[in-house]
Amino acid sequence: MYLFFLLFDCENPLSALSSLFSARENAKILRDILPVALWEQLNEAIFFFLRPQSLRVCNLLIIH
Repeated sequence: MYLFFLLFDCENPLSALSSLFSARENAKILRDILPVALWEQLNEAIFFFLRPQSLRVCNLLIIH
């Protein structure tokens, strides 16, 4: 349960997933001056968390 809170809980502004979403939203504003590699890394990190395997882990964390 604590791992879910720290990693995946979108209602927790300090969770890893919330932090990635915030970083991506901030990067959207600066996208014209950010290196393409940074933008791609942010997107890859978010998609890593949202892939089906990660969501299955998320469901296991909720159950336990």
